[in-house]
Parts: sequence; structure tokens; C-alpha cells
Amino acid sequence: MLLNQFKILERVDPDAADTYQQYQEILTSGYADEYSELVSHFGEFTAEQCRDVRDILDIYEWLKLAYYRLEDKSGIVENDLCFAGFDGNRPTRSIRTSLPVV
Repeated sequence: MLLNQFKILERVDPDAADTYQQYQEILTSGYADEYSELVSHFGEFTAEQCRDVRDILDIYEWLKLAYYRLEDKSGIVENDLCFAGFDGNRPTRSIRTSLPVV
């Protein structure tokens, strides 16, 4: 999919066609040491940030599983257990300080 994306970008953005051709070469030739070049503009997460994201996603999965196992679901809105997602439209804040204490 990434290869196809770079093929499309090569045609859509002729000024950067050489770069997209280089990215295609990296992928088709399997230059694993160069893969970081393909995603360098994406930004990076630390290992701790990745763990935090996985933990948050796990929490929502566990909440859903627990909800489905409950016999009495009164007072619980199922939609409140759905993960709203991460996006760039909301101000960021520390995950650790924004989670409610239960």
C-alpha cells in the first residue's frame, strides 16, 4: 500500500517525483536500513508513549468485555465505553494526568 501511495504521489506532485521514486526503490529493493527515511516526516513516539497508547486501547477493550459479561447493565451507557480516538483537533495533555482516578 505504501508503494502504491508513493506511485500516486509521484504523479500528483511532480516537483517531488524524484523523492517518491527513491522511496519506491527503497521499498521494492528491500533496503530495510532505509525504511526510516520513508517515515521520517511522520514524527516519532517514544517507547513509553507507544506503551501508553497500547494501554489506553487495552483499557477500552477490557471495559467492553466487562460490559458484555455484566448481567445488569443499568446505569451504563454502552457508547461511553467506546474509544473516541486520538486526533490533532484537541489540545494534548499528559495521559497520566488526564485519566480519572478510580
